[in-house]
Amino acid sequence: PPRRLAATTTSALAALAAAAALAPAPLAVAQPVVQQPPGMVNCGGHFMNRCEDCPQDNGELWCHGDCEWVLHACRDKNLLTELAAYEMKSSKGGIWTGVSWMVSGSIMFCFAIAYKRQVVDKLDKDTIKVKGDDYNASPRQRGLFDCLWAHTIAMLYNMFCNPVVAAKNFDAGQVISFWPACIILCIGMYSPLYPCTALIRTVWAGRLKRNLGYESHFCWDCFLSLFCWHCEVGRETLEVDEALQVEIAFFNQVKSTYVPPLNVSPLASTPESAFCTGPRRSCTGN
Repeated sequence: PPRRLAATTTSALAALAAAAALAPAPLAVAQPVVQQPPGMVNCGGHFMNRCEDCPQDNGELWCHGDCEWVLHACRDKNLLTELAAYEMKSSKGGIWTGVSWMVSGSIMFCFAIAYKRQVVDKLDKDTIKVKGDDYNASPRQRGLFDCLWAHTIAMLYNMFCNPVVAAKNFDAGQVISFWPACIILCIGMYSPLYPCTALIRTVWAGRLKRNLGYESHFCWDCFLSLFCWHCEVGRETLEVDEALQVEIAFFNQVKSTYVPPLNVSPLASTPESAFCTGPRRSCTGN
C-alpha cells in the first residue's frame, strides 16, 4: 500500500542519515610546500625571474605574490605600487589610466610655461624678504574662504591650475623656486603620494607665512593642507598678491594695485603786507 511504502522510504532515509553522521571524516591530504627558488619572484602560483614575466599573456590573474598589477603591467610590489593599485581600484582607474594622466599632465605643463613667462617672471622677487624665526608675527587678515566669493579670477585659477598658482606663491615668497615647487605639487596632488605632498606643502606654507609676517601653526596648517588644500592656496594667493601690490587678471595679465600717496603741499602763506583788490582779487605787496 502507498502508506506502507512511504513509511519504508522515510525509515531508509533516516537510517542513511544516521550512518552518514557516524561515519569518520575523510583525512585531509597535506599539500606539498613548494620552496621559492633563490633569485626568483613569487607570482602567486608560480615563480619567474621577474614580475614582468609573471602574466604570460594572462593579465592581472597571474600577477600576485611579490608582484602588483599597476597601469596594465605586472610590477615589483612596494609602497608606491601598492598605493597606486589601491588608487586604481578605488577610483576604477581615474587619472592613473595612462592616456588621461598624460593628457592632463601635458595641458598643465603647457599652461605652467605660459604662466611662468607672463606672470611669475614679471613679479618683483625682492618685495617679500626672508625673515628669521624671531620675526614679529601678526594674525592673518584673510579668511579661509575669501577667495571663493570675493575674487572670481583668483578662484578660477586656484580651481583649475592649483599647483601652478601655489608654485607662484612660493617662488614670490622666497620659499622655493617655481619649477621644483610646480613639479612636486603637480605630481603629488594627483597621485597616491598626496599625504606626503600635503606634509611638504605644510612646511613650505609655514615659511611663506613667516616671510609674510603672519602666524603659523604646524598642526593646523597640516590639517588645512590635507582637507582644505584649494581654499588655503587661494588665501595664500590673496596674501602674496597684496604684499606684491599686484592682481593677476585674465588671461595671465599682471596689473599693479599700487596707489601712490597724495602729496598735498601746504598753501603758501600770504605776506602780512599784501592786500587784494579788484574783482579778480589781484594781490600786491611784499
